[in-house]
Amino acid sequence: MKTSLFLSVLLYLTPGLEAQAGTQARITIRVVNSAKVAPERLALGERRASQVLTHAGITLDWQDCSAGEVGTCAAGLGPTEFWLHVANWKPAIRSDAMIGFATLDKDGTSVAGVYYPKVRELATNLQVEEGDVLGAALAHEIGHLLGAGHSATGIMRSQFNRRCVAELSQGGLLFNTDQAARLLATVRQSFQAGIGRAEARPDSSYRFSTAKYSIGMRVSFPTPYEGKRLVVYRNTQPGQENCLSVEIGISGCAENFVGAVAVVAFDVHRVADGKPAATSIREVVTVLEQSPGLPDRPPFAMSIKLVDGIGSDLQAFGYDESPAPPAERPAERERAKAEWRHYRQELYIDKDRRPFAVVEWLHRTTGIRILRIDSFARGTE
Repeated sequence: MKTSLFLSVLLYLTPGLEAQAGTQARITIRVVNSAKVAPERLALGERRASQVLTHAGITLDWQDCSAGEVGTCAAGLGPTEFWLHVANWKPAIRSDAMIGFATLDKDGTSVAGVYYPKVRELATNLQVEEGDVLGAALAHEIGHLLGAGHSATGIMRSQFNRRCVAELSQGGLLFNTDQAARLLATVRQSFQAGIGRAEARPDSSYRFSTAKYSIGMRVSFPTPYEGKRLVVYRNTQPGQENCLSVEIGISGCAENFVGAVAVVAFDVHRVADGKPAATSIREVVTVLEQSPGLPDRPPFAMSIKLVDGIGSDLQAFGYDESPAPPAERPAERERAKAEWRHYRQELYIDKDRRPFAVVEWLHRTTGIRILRIDSFARGTE
C-alpha cells in the first residue's frame, strides 16, 4: 500500500541508530517456580531451553511469575504467552515416570509444567547437573505447547538418558527440521491471530522504580483518526499546534491522517526526597516483526529530557490519505487495516545500563496496543 507510512513521533527526542533488529519469532514463558528451585539452577535450565529453541528460530523471554498473578503477571496472556510451572505436583492422571506435562487449564488456556521431583531423581540417577535435566524438560514441554509430538531422537524423545543430557550441555539435543518448522508456524499463527484484537483501549497506569527514582507511566489511547489533521499540543504551550508529518524529517502536518495514536506520559521523582527528577528517559526501540510490504525501519535510540520530572512520548501509526482521490479513500482504509508493526521499547533512566522497563507494542491503523510489559528494576507494581 503506497500511501501507508509508519509514523512514530516522540516529543522532546533526539533520534539515533542502534544495532540491527533480530528476526526470530518470540514467545514469553511465565514461570511459576512453586518448587522453589534455587535461582542459579533455574537460570541454568532456562538458558539450556533457550539455546534449544533458538536453534529452531524462536527466542524465549522468561518472566518470573512465582508470586502469582500480580503486577505484570496479572495481565491477560498475549497471543504468544504461556504459563509454565516448575512444581512438586503434577496432574493426577499423569504417570509417575513422566518428567513434565502440557495440558489445558480450566479456561482452555494451554499450560505446561515440569515435575521437579522427577528432575531431581533423574539427575541423581544419571549423575548429571539438575539444571541440565531441567533445561531438557523445559524445552521438551515448550515443544509440546507449540505443537511438537514425540520423536525417536532429539529434544522431543520420550525419555532422557545420560548421553542426551551431555549432548544438551554441549549445544545439541535439538528439534528436528520438521518440528522446528511446526513450532515456528504455531508462533506465527498465534501472533497473527492476536493482531486482530488490536483496538483503542482504556488508559493504563504503571509504576516502576530504580534505586534513585520512582517512575510513573500513564498510557492513553485516543480514538483512532479517520481522515483528520494530526496535531498535538504541549502542556507548556497549550495554544500552539505541533504539526506531525507521516515522514520523519519532513515538516508539515498530516492533513488527512488515518491511523492510531498512543500518548505516554512519564512522571519521575527522586526516591530520597520525592522531588521531581532533573534527568532524562532514554529509549531503545527495535522492530521485531511487521506486515509484508511495510518499509524496513532500523532500530533507533532517543532521549526524553524531563521538565519538572515530566516527559511525553507520542506514538502514531498510519498514513496521510490526502494524495488519494476521495472516491478511493474508503477502499484504501480497508486495505490499511491489514498493516501492522510489532516492536520492543527498552526504557532507561539517563545512562543506566539496565532498563527499568521493556514494553512490546503492536501498532495498527485501528489501534495501538501494549502486548506486554516487563520490569527489571526493583519495586515494580
